[in-house]
Amino acid sequence: MSVRPRSLHSLSGQEWQQLDQQLDALLDLDHAARQRELHDLAARQPALAAQLRQLLQGDDAEQRLDQRLRSALGYFAGQQSVSPGTRIGPWRVLRSIGQGGMAEVCLAERADGAFERQVALKLLWPGLVHDRAAELVRQERQMLAQLDDPRIAQLLDGGVTESGQPWLAMEFIDGVPVHVHCREQALALPERLRLCIEVVEAVGSAHRQWIAHGDIKPANVLVTTTGQLKLLDFGIGRLLGEASEGAGGEARWRALTPAWASPEQASGHAPTPASDLYQLGLLLQGLIEDRLPAGGRRRRELEAIKACALAESPAQRYASCAALAADLRAWLDHRPVRVMAGQRGYRLRCLLRRRWPLLSALAGLTLLAGLLVEQQWRYSRNLAERHATNAAVLGFLQDLLDRSNPRLSHDEALLSSGMLVEAAAGLENQLADQPAAKVAILNTLGRIHRTRHELLLSRQRYQQALDLARQQALRAQIDVALDGLANVGIWSGDYAQSEALLRELIETRLEAGRAPADIASARLQLADLLHSRGDYVAALGLAVQVQRSGLHPIWAARVVSMVQRDLGEFAAAEAILLPAIEGRSGQPDTAQQIELAYHLAILRLHQGHLDAARLALNRASRQHEQLLGKHWQGLLWSRQWSALHALTSGQLQQAAELLDLALADYAHYLGRGSHLLAYARTDRGYVALALGDVELAQRLFQQALERLQSLRQGDHPRAAEPLLGLALVAMAQDHVEQARRLAGVAEQIRRQLPATSEGATRWRANACQVLRMAGGQCVLAPPDATAVGLDSLRLQRALAGLCGRPSGGGALPCDQLRRPGEPELWAP
Repeated sequence: MSVRPRSLHSLSGQEWQQLDQQLDALLDLDHAARQRELHDLAARQPALAAQLRQLLQGDDAEQRLDQRLRSALGYFAGQQSVSPGTRIGPWRVLRSIGQGGMAEVCLAERADGAFERQVALKLLWPGLVHDRAAELVRQERQMLAQLDDPRIAQLLDGGVTESGQPWLAMEFIDGVPVHVHCREQALALPERLRLCIEVVEAVGSAHRQWIAHGDIKPANVLVTTTGQLKLLDFGIGRLLGEASEGAGGEARWRALTPAWASPEQASGHAPTPASDLYQLGLLLQGLIEDRLPAGGRRRRELEAIKACALAESPAQRYASCAALAADLRAWLDHRPVRVMAGQRGYRLRCLLRRRWPLLSALAGLTLLAGLLVEQQWRYSRNLAERHATNAAVLGFLQDLLDRSNPRLSHDEALLSSGMLVEAAAGLENQLADQPAAKVAILNTLGRIHRTRHELLLSRQRYQQALDLARQQALRAQIDVALDGLANVGIWSGDYAQSEALLRELIETRLEAGRAPADIASARLQLADLLHSRGDYVAALGLAVQVQRSGLHPIWAARVVSMVQRDLGEFAAAEAILLPAIEGRSGQPDTAQQIELAYHLAILRLHQGHLDAARLALNRASRQHEQLLGKHWQGLLWSRQWSALHALTSGQLQQAAELLDLALADYAHYLGRGSHLLAYARTDRGYVALALGDVELAQRLFQQALERLQSLRQGDHPRAAEPLLGLALVAMAQDHVEQARRLAGVAEQIRRQLPATSEGATRWRANACQVLRMAGGQCVLAPPDATAVGLDSLRLQRALAGLCGRPSGGGALPCDQLRRPGEPELWAP
């Protein structure tokens, strides 16, 4: 059996000395004698012989040996611990955290005073890096900026020192390796598997950006003191392991941890998603090895999952991280795992095991079903009673499904998502001859999935219900499916289709002579959607029409006040919100009532009343928790609004953390097409500017602008916000002409708002100010119209951050930014 040689930098001092002595002796021999000596040495010390053969093999051995020795010397020369206080880029080293075979890691802080932050500064050993290190660092920073998964530690900065040593500033994670966390917390097997799923999903999000990790191991998977999982060191392998020529001219990849390398990595190939899956299999093995069940099929299932991930051939492993995560979740939910799905009787055993807690209830249901059949037979001639029986059975099933609705109970849902999916899959056979019941159940499933923010599943169920209901001309169920599909589309950002569905829904309800309240609810949904698309005038007209009818008063108040706020009509919005909130004083809180309190908080921010905004936010948060429990995330945007208050109050790090959570929630629950995600990206961009991170801000503003521009023909009114942010970025980068153009477009968008509204006047003044900074022509509004509000404070914080950077504010006139009567927030 051949022995794979170890890499030079992994050798100990004693091993280096032995290698040096043997190499010196072999170089004095001719080729034949050298081969005999190597053959004899292989019998005694196979690892040493393999290392010597690698150094001496080939016709160009002298050149290759010279390169390897120079690399090794450079490696050891670079292994000098960095002293505290050393300045590296804009960072100051505080202390060394640790050293490894690839790099030294130090705790560092921002040294230029631009903002306060600690980072993990990774200094790569010089002898290991590619000679194109500077270029690779730049490429890695650009590529890894695409990774926005909160479970992946951020790459914040990077460069090369004057001596040519590459460095990377990464998010500092105060945590312990995942296997240590599991051991210290004595985590049970299900908890360990849930952590493993988190790792798998984080890696999968990188794979979707065509980025492989290549060095997944416990040391690169940390768990913080708050229980948050963080995956470290994406991209390091490419900096250390750029493909190099090995023996025979094949490409070899140098950067890996031998004990955690996949077979193809051990052979010198570059890391791929398949190799990451192999390493995830090793991680899974380590996490479960001392927590496996004693025996039985449950253990065999985990062994099968592990074996698939650890298959020797990449083609035999899981096809993706999603597939591996799905099998792990299936094991947790007592559902069949894919790798064992072909075994006879396996799915039935899983079904029985999964449903065991409900067997006693099912036995009762069987008896009940028998009684119902007998009753139906006895009264088969009575059509009305037969319909009543069907309605009772259907009502029971819907009640069972509703127990998975988190709005109805603080307890854990009775049915998991997997069980709901299986319930839908079984409808085809179980209700094939009862289309009306089937449609009703599909609509119920759609509603439950929507309430749980499982929007893809919700859309599928509603669409199935709509198609079947149309085939069967079931008018009432068509109405439910249209309503549900439109609602899902609003949440997920599919506004064009949702608008068409809502207009169809309004027409069908009018034609059917439905109750005015039903028609009003559809109009309010349409008004809400038109507001999201930026068509404020049409949205306000519809919402006011419903408000005057007195129907759905709280819902109507929210939509009307929201549109008026975004038109800048602050006083009118307040006149709607306050009576709606105070009018229900002493009555039980509802989710809609809590939303009104949150909207009042945002209105106060726009008005510049920060203390009143904080009180309103605190009140809404307390009501939110009392009504829905601590863990219910139905009002996702509450984090974004709290972050806006933190930003305007100068609590920049808190604002960044809250917005990062909001961005992750929006992307997960609403999808990347949501207008709310675009708004949150804009806010996070301004926080990034306030913290001096121009590159992050530019990327977020561009993403937000692209989404807002896609929502409607013509300019979305809120597109002015990312445009002004991009103008500030351009000035900070000395691209004055580009900044002037962007600010000019933003100013024109804001001029389309009502000229008499308080907020619109302020917003035009702010846009005009940025345009004048860029050298454009613009008439400033009167001084009394420039009162400080959310838009102004956000700009001020951004300007303060840009003007306080080490490189300065670029083309920004940082010495001329104070205006009489305004806080000196942007003083450099």
